[in-house]
Amino acid sequence: HLVREACTRIDLSKASRASVRAACSGKTKDQALSLDCPGRTTQSNSRPWVTSTYRRCLMAAIYMVGGPSGAGKDTLLLAARAELRKRDDGGGVAFVKRRITRPAAKCTDLETPVTEAAMDAGQAKGEHAFYWEAHDTKYAIPKRDLDAALAAGKRAVLNVSRGVVADCVARYESSRCEVYFLNISASASVLTQRLLKRGREPPEEVEKRVARAKLAEPQGAHVIHILNEGSKEAG
Repeated sequence: HLVREACTRIDLSKASRASVRAACSGKTKDQALSLDCPGRTTQSNSRPWVTSTYRRCLMAAIYMVGGPSGAGKDTLLLAARAELRKRDDGGGVAFVKRRITRPAAKCTDLETPVTEAAMDAGQAKGEHAFYWEAHDTKYAIPKRDLDAALAAGKRAVLNVSRGVVADCVARYESSRCEVYFLNISASASVLTQRLLKRGREPPEEVEKRVARAKLAEPQGAHVIHILNEGSKEAG
């Protein structure tokens, strides 16, 4: 199943696909991941080994998603989940619902509303992989759900605060799991327009919020910047 799944995700010729299948035949996932001689044969054995691209397809991964208010994170996440649901096994992607102390009517389908008491109890019991607070609201990523997705070799998508990025990279990045941060943003003018349209804050507060967001944009090799100013499909 792993061989078939990966071969359909990368652009391999029929000959290369046959080589991948031959190299991984009868091997467990961990054994396949240990075949790190991409694109060549060994001196002791003439069988072709797994390409580096295929090796990455076998790995679990975390894709944290974050960005400033007005960037359109929820819209893109929901659209991506809907598109991936059309594929076998959801495209190998697991959208891990975050817990949030917000009324159910104000939550998306990728959030689980909980009371403050339940959130605090879960935090005390160590049930959360990540926990943060913002604007009088508490958020958390359930550890059990995240660990189950990674154990199944899935690519786990997390809607998080930019403040947990360094912690996630330090704790989860390894030879068995890649970690990325998808920084969804827009220009200052577009963010300002969207936030003003919401009407939740006065113009002066919106200006300050956008300025802070632009100063706090993450950087690094694990960061993928997505400028969300076009259509939902483009994003």
